[in-house]
Amino acid sequence: DGGVATASFIDGKTPSGLPVTMEVKQLASEQRLLSRTFASSGDAVGTGTLTLATSKGSFDITIDSTNDSLTGLRDAINNAETGVTARIMTDNRGTRLVLEGTKGADQGYTITTTAGSLEDFTYPPGSNGGMSELSAASDSIVVVNGVELVNSSNQIENAIEGVRLNLLAAKPGESLTISSDKPKATTRDLVTEFIDAFNTL
Repeated sequence: DGGVATASFIDGKTPSGLPVTMEVKQLASEQRLLSRTFASSGDAVGTGTLTLATSKGSFDITIDSTNDSLTGLRDAINNAETGVTARIMTDNRGTRLVLEGTKGADQGYTITTTAGSLEDFTYPPGSNGGMSELSAASDSIVVVNGVELVNSSNQIENAIEGVRLNLLAAKPGESLTISSDKPKATTRDLVTEFIDAFNTL
């Protein structure tokens, strides 16, 4: 099932141990946060200091009169190089700030403020507001020949010797087979057969 995972050879390595059965129980994902809606990216967001705590450490994000806007906050977060990326997204309802970390269960982050008026951008949210979570930081979980493997990425090179797996979707309970043998009839072959027969008719 190419919609669940793809497999490719790793250069310089010889695949071994095939065929194997595999189940994709969970994809690795990043923590993604969403702010409340603003009228535009130039709207004032408040001033003060946000502390962004990640696996790399704690980083202070300062907003003052020179960068008091959604755009200014985005740039301040990105310039801090915390491992969390900030983006601005706009639709018919308005403009929002989206924060995205890196994949892996140990890559979650928190945002706090002790002074100022930046409560709209804290996480976990408090009584005065905060960001809402779109997705949590998580590891990928696959079962290969009955062995459960946990990784912080959706690209796995340590499950099957010489084979790189790219996980695309989680389908618990669905078993896939990865083999070095070419299937006797692919979907493309069957469609081509049908087209040829139809045109002949």
